Amino acid sequence: MCKRQFVIDNDGDNFLNINTCAVTGAISIGCGYSQLQEFSSAMNLPIMSQKTYQKNHKLLSENWQQLAQQSMDQAAEEERNMAIAEGRVTKNSTPIIDVIADGVYGKRSYKKIIRLYPVLPQL
Repeated sequence: MCKRQFVIDNDGDNFLNINTCAVTGAISIGCGYSQLQEFSSAMNLPIMSQKTYQKNHKLLSENWQQLAQQSMDQAAEEERNMAIAEGRVTKNSTPIIDVIADGVYGKRSYKKIIRLYPVLPQL
């Protein structure tokens, strides 16, 4: 709002700029822009604009989504390999894996095991 630019250096090993780090911290503890603004104000630090916050939030969300997908793909591949090694396959050699899942926040699975037949690329 004041049109002034403040420069705060990062350490050389950190690939994220200070705004991205601030947004990461806010998201990690369940805050949004308003809470980050209040926190910065309490420490007498300048705050980024809401537009900058949204830009960083979008960037982080996209990256986290991509990393989550990669992690799930890797876990599925490990489960597939373990099922094959243990001989848990269907008649047509599709691995059978066990998955424990909650349907939604308000329901509990009570550790019910659901048998899934994943569609994974053939190696």
